[in-house]
Amino acid sequence: MICPECGHRNAAGAHFCASCEAFLAWDEEPDRRPGPSAPPA
Repeated sequence: MICPECGHRNAAGAHFCASCEAFLAWDEEPDRRPGPSAPPA
């Protein structure tokens, strides 16, 4: 994956650039299912 900030070529699946530590896009969509609901108080 190419870093959009500095152009460094990072390993596939990297979440941060190895050169400038910029955040890289996620490979897949985040899980959009709702989490467990809180028990009634």
